[in-house]
Amino acid sequence: MNHEKLDSMYQSIAGLIISAIPEEWSKLFIYGELQDDVQSSYFFYCPENESGKYIQIFDIPDLFEVDNDFIDQIHEQLDDKLFSLWNEFKQNDNEPWTTFNMSVDSNGKLKVNFGYKDLSNTSHHDRMIVWQYENLGLVPTRESDKEVLQKHLNLN
Repeated sequence: MNHEKLDSMYQSIAGLIISAIPEEWSKLFIYGELQDDVQSSYFFYCPENESGKYIQIFDIPDLFEVDNDFIDQIHEQLDDKLFSLWNEFKQNDNEPWTTFNMSVDSNGKLKVNFGYKDLSNTSHHDRMIVWQYENLGLVPTRESDKEVLQKHLNLN
C-alpha cells in the first residue's frame, strides 16, 4: 500500500475537521466505522486550555454561530473521506477495517488506529458509549448507558 497516499488521506481528514472547529483547540478525536450497511462518523475536540472538556461535532451549531448545514456538509465529507480510505485498503488487498480512530494534537502530531471487530453484534449507540469512555474518559450519566458501559467492562 502506498504510504504517501495514506498519509495524504490522513492529512485530508484532519484538515477537514480542523476547518470545522470554530475556536482554538488542543486535541481532536475522530471516529469512523464501516461495515456492510454500517457507516458512521463523528469527532470531538478539546478546547485549548480546557483539559477534560470535549465538544462533539453536532454541538458546534448550538455553542457557536455556525450553520447546521455547514456541519452537515463537513460530516458528509468526513463520511466520504473515510469511505475512500476504507476502499483504498480494500483495493490494495488489505483487510478492510471496521473502525477508524484518529487523534491529532494542535502541534500536528497524528495517531491512527484501525479496528477489525464485527460491528453487527452491538448497536451504534452502545459502541459510541464505549468509544467515548475508552478514548475520552467520559462516563455516561444515564443509567441505561452506565449499564452498557459496565457490561462492556465486565466482558473485557
